[in-house]
Amino acid sequence: MAHFVPLCKYSQDDGVIFISIDDNEVHNLRKICDEVFGEGNFIAELIIHSNPRGRQSNKYFHLSHEYILVYSKNENNLQIYG
Repeated sequence: MAHFVPLCKYSQDDGVIFISIDDNEVHNLRKICDEVFGEGNFIAELIIHSNPRGRQSNKYFHLSHEYILVYSKNENNLQIYG
């Protein structure tokens, strides 16, 4: 968690962070990010199809995706264009 604190401290008020992680730790990372950035600054949990054949590390299923967590420093200052 200590690695995220400088990111939050030195980023701009309209800053956004995208963090890529696999399914093994996405829930733990979400808890840490909620503490550092605040639950209200959670923007999205994106699912990325990264490996069409799937990873062979799972005993029952071959997983083919990863997650990207998106947090803003201050959701009130966030502007998304698109």
